[in-house]
Amino acid sequence: MSEFTLKTAIWRDEPEPDNPFAAARSFVHGYDLFGDLLPRASWFDYLLTLFVGEKPTSAASATLERLAIILANPGPRDLSVRAAMNGGVGG
Repeated sequence: MSEFTLKTAIWRDEPEPDNPFAAARSFVHGYDLFGDLLPRASWFDYLLTLFVGEKPTSAASATLERLAIILANPGPRDLSVRAAMNGGVGG
């Protein structure tokens, strides 16, 4: 039976010496996930690194954050507030 190996340019794990199923270190496009990205990066930095393959500039990260806020669903309360306002205006 042959050993299955999955290779990708996005993600690489180095296994623990005593447990091949636990990752000692994880890398995203070559960046150390636990030592470099997670302690210093925002969620948007991490997302852009996954998609683009390199750390984003602060302007790119801020742009993605603003875009996420613009596209966010206002939630179920929005229609009820509008109905109450229309009811108040209409008497």
